[in-house]
Amino acid sequence: MRINELYPWQSDDYTYLLQLRGRMPQAILLQGAKGIGVDSLALNWIISVLCPNSATANTYCGKCNSCLLFADDSHPDFYLLTAVADEKTISVSAVRAVIDFLALSTHISDYKVVLIKDTNLLSLSSANALLKILEEPPSYAIFVLLTDNLQQLLPTIVSRCHKYRLSVPNVEMAQHYLNDKQIEHGQFWLKFYDYSPLFETPIDNQHLQQFIDVLATPNVEKIYELTVEFDGKTIPYNFILEFIGKWLSDIVSYKLTNELIYFTDYISSIEALREKLNLDKAFFLQDKLNFLMQWVNHPLNYKLQIENLLFNYQQIFVK
Repeated sequence: MRINELYPWQSDDYTYLLQLRGRMPQAILLQGAKGIGVDSLALNWIISVLCPNSATANTYCGKCNSCLLFADDSHPDFYLLTAVADEKTISVSAVRAVIDFLALSTHISDYKVVLIKDTNLLSLSSANALLKILEEPPSYAIFVLLTDNLQQLLPTIVSRCHKYRLSVPNVEMAQHYLNDKQIEHGQFWLKFYDYSPLFETPIDNQHLQQFIDVLATPNVEKIYELTVEFDGKTIPYNFILEFIGKWLSDIVSYKLTNELIYFTDYISSIEALREKLNLDKAFFLQDKLNFLMQWVNHPLNYKLQIENLLFNYQQIFVK
């Protein structure tokens, strides 16, 4: 398993995690925005937990049997729990496999570590199955849960974990990590992703402009044309919801405070929409978006949901 070097903004977080060795929690929940290197930080810490030399070196050595096995994806005391390819949730059977993994004692390290990369993908039944082992874990077990949204997790799971919110880079750091493909609209996407520089945009510039055009001048024909490709699959459903939500929040913000957060490049379009905005309908639509965000991993008819959402959006503007 490739272990990337830590990013500059992760130094304090890594130091904090290393200091947990003296009072190691059996379940730690790391909360961080997408695009700040959460996976990288977690893996750096996990390999140091498993490394027998880390107690004296204060980080992993990279040379011992444990470190070499980890780098080779074959460490017997490490388990990665994630959704199987093409599945939208982590199944109960996958959680049961973790329980089987923890049934046997450690092999070469002091701990057995389970990393749950996409904790938000736990279904209700798999979350309840995980909760049982979190309530009474073996003494050698450590769970590392990653999330970018605590609200999508069962409160009972959150309550069993040591919670830590990860640091975010400042604007200068974020700009430094833009790659060549991101430069053209880099400033826009940095704002959109709250200056998380390791973002991956699921749409190209052409589709971005098409999406903006529909939101700026919504009508039935444009909506149907958009959802041919914006069907929640080709372009992810959660991204579409997030995009509409941030666009809507900017219109509301501009109407109430005359300020924009994300879409400063499109001020003229938002200026025209502001005058027609019905605030009560806009707040109702924001509530609906928040509700739908809780169901992004469930087997909905995404295309129908997106069409209905855009028709609702069209109706928040007074003619």
